[in-house]
Amino acid sequence: MALLTSGDILAADDLPWEDVPVPEWGGEVRVRGLNGSQRSLIEATMVAAKGQTVEIRVEAFKTLRERLIATCLVDAEGRRLFGDAEVGKLGQKSGRVLDKLFKTASRLSGMDAEQVAEIAGNSGAGPSAGSDTDSPNTSDEASPRSTGSPD
Repeated sequence: MALLTSGDILAADDLPWEDVPVPEWGGEVRVRGLNGSQRSLIEATMVAAKGQTVEIRVEAFKTLRERLIATCLVDAEGRRLFGDAEVGKLGQKSGRVLDKLFKTASRLSGMDAEQVAEIAGNSGAGPSAGSDTDSPNTSDEASPRSTGSPD
């Protein structure tokens, strides 16, 4: 195997995605894992809240699920479906559906429940956003391959 150059690394399409059926919404959505910058931003938000008052922690975590999902839902060309201004509207959708999408986005982003709990400063429990899932972040670039959702 040959050593990679910086150009090889930067040109690699390494963001996994998965099409997830959402019968409650009448179809399926594409969920793409976070890129490094997106994941760092979400982790930084959680870490910043770690040493704060309960009120500040709650504020930081109460939209974590929706922010991750909004960042990771993309169209067929890899463009985000929801902008940052629409996170609140997305939060009005079914909690069960959002939980399923959050878990998928977290898994694709390489974050599991233990990592989220550790970053949040909890031992053994996930963030107050609700469930044992992986964590989030996404890019606006397309990813031509799926991680295994058959068509």
